Amino acid sequence: MTATTLAELLENWGYAAYLFLLGMTGAGSPIPEDLILATGGYMISAGIFSWSGAIAAGVIGVVGSDALLYFWGRRLRIGAEGGWTRRLLKRRHILKAERLAARFGDRTVFIARLLPGTRAVTFISAGARRMHFGRFLLLDTAGALLWVPAVVLLGARIGEEIGGLEQLVAGVGRSAFWIGVTVLVLALLWNWWRLEESKL
Repeated sequence: MTATTLAELLENWGYAAYLFLLGMTGAGSPIPEDLILATGGYMISAGIFSWSGAIAAGVIGVVGSDALLYFWGRRLRIGAEGGWTRRLLKRRHILKAERLAARFGDRTVFIARLLPGTRAVTFISAGARRMHFGRFLLLDTAGALLWVPAVVLLGARIGEEIGGLEQLVAGVGRSAFWIGVTVLVLALLWNWWRLEESKL
């Protein structure tokens, strides 16, 4: 689906389509989450969405999608063979996410929300290792409250340049890599500082 088609869909069906499409990203939808959010920003510039509506619905949509992945991970944990989770992820991806979680703890959920390409495996892994759902929800929502407004803002800033949304999302992805690197470095520094403090 192109950005233009997506914009037409949101114009015709409003927030209901926006929420539905965001929620479906947790069910393996081929439409990138960040493209949906950026198009929501375009809807603001077109006077169809409001800032509060686009951001609130965006946060609800992505957190709901992430929660779906978390509960798929719970199902995977109890030994369900086959099924959607087995088709979506390879075992080595899950093991990699679990190694990251072992190093950074629950904060991996917050970091993954800021890194496109790492979310699904991290959230499914969080469910598989039985992370407390309340804590998962807290960390995921904290990340979403940073990420969603940023992508919506970028979408709104391009205004009428609807044909440039795919390029915008590519740029967001590149920026997200460096955001993620920064977060990881800060997490490592924080862990080092706590270790040194405990020696005093």
